Amino acid sequence: MIFSGLLRPLRWAGLLLAVGPLALLAQTLELSPVPAGWPEAARSGLEGERAALQARWDAFQSHRAEFASAFAGTRVGTPQAAAAAQRKAELTQEANAIVEDADRFNARVAQVAREQAAAPAAEDPEVKGQRVIDGLNALAAQWGWSQEKRDRLDAALHALSVDGAPTTVGEVKLTWQAIKARGDDPALAAAARAAGPGAIGAGQQTNFDDCAVFALASATNQPYGVVAARATQLLREGHWRTGAEHADPQGTIERIGLNGGEVIMLAEMLGEAEVVSHDAFASTLRAGRPILVNVYPSAGRGAHEIVVTKAFSHDGQEWFEVLDSNHGPQGRYYLTDHELDIIQQEKGVAYRPAPGQTVVPPS
Repeated sequence: MIFSGLLRPLRWAGLLLAVGPLALLAQTLELSPVPAGWPEAARSGLEGERAALQARWDAFQSHRAEFASAFAGTRVGTPQAAAAAQRKAELTQEANAIVEDADRFNARVAQVAREQAAAPAAEDPEVKGQRVIDGLNALAAQWGWSQEKRDRLDAALHALSVDGAPTTVGEVKLTWQAIKARGDDPALAAAARAAGPGAIGAGQQTNFDDCAVFALASATNQPYGVVAARATQLLREGHWRTGAEHADPQGTIERIGLNGGEVIMLAEMLGEAEVVSHDAFASTLRAGRPILVNVYPSAGRGAHEIVVTKAFSHDGQEWFEVLDSNHGPQGRYYLTDHELDIIQQEKGVAYRPAPGQTVVPPS
């Protein structure tokens, strides 16, 4: 007799050991596709997991072919039959494990598909931006801000827009590499000190997306806790965020961070804010006004808030001193005008203390 048997015939359509010369017939493993149109957060991990499962299945098919070749013609009762039976059991276990993992993967894809179907349609960026502006202006009125302060807020909110040189992910990465390699260059540090006092770093950012809170604290010379408390109250009392974000302002700041409009509102809560273009950075800084800037981080994608604290000249070139919460409270980066232009995403928010008492939300 020829050694024969079945490998999970109900789970693998068409996968079996044929009677006669030992051979396996396999079909392609069924894996749900991961739609390319899903947001990156929804696709995260699934594409890699699917590729790994397919690679395991391809390896199994190779093992199956080797098995069929090695034990072809094996007869019951021979020493080789025992080895064939053991190898058959190993292959069955290998394939079953892949199929079961594929089942779990397909279930996760189905769950994400249900979540995506239930999610609201993406909001048009211009509509969303106007909704944020309207919400911030309404909250300023609710808090009883003066007309002058509300007008300045509205002007800054409408002025915030894209700025910086056209760039690529690769160019941003290379620029950050050059900035970090330069570090606290002694000659640049001395030239910066000669240009006058700068801001004091508010602390070291860790695992949260609260870079804007650190930047605001550094620019306004306020403790991190004071700015964080204002930020959570802003998100709690405003109505431009989603319900979940509105209900958990601290978690929202930690997981998502602040948007540009919220940075402007907080700067105005703590003093006076004005949006300035890159061309006006040097003159604004020399007037003693630090500038909050949304930049591309060193990974080349995403968003990160820094504070540009000084403009100074060195060897006939314009330089900027920068506080970056990823670099710690004592560290400084020194950037050329061109480097800052490369990593910059939006116009900057210049800050200065308001004359007299700063308007704050009611407690």
